[in-house]
Amino acid sequence: MKRMVSLLAVVLVAGLLVATGTALAQMKSSTVTGVVVSVDTKGKALTFKTDDGVNVTLPAEGGAIKALDDVKAGERVELTCRDDDTGAHQAITAIAKVKPKGETKP
Repeated sequence: MKRMVSLLAVVLVAGLLVATGTALAQMKSSTVTGVVVSVDTKGKALTFKTDDGVNVTLPAEGGAIKALDDVKAGERVELTCRDDDTGAHQAITAIAKVKPKGETKP
């Protein structure tokens, strides 16, 4: 009986791992460049203006939450976004500052 329960547990765990892996593999992401309009560290969100002039507010998740502390309004950033099946941005997963053209390291 214990053997059968153990086998069933292994099969269930394996099924969950396969389902989770499939869901992760199907996640879409994209990058967008824009200018930070405002940062809400308590609400874990960022508002930015796209190069097309559209203001967008998205929640931050994962490593992007900590990165909110390092950006401020007016800075140009490249954001990695988690997208839904239609390509609409759902959340920001990474934030990288974009250096102005012509700027070099000292």
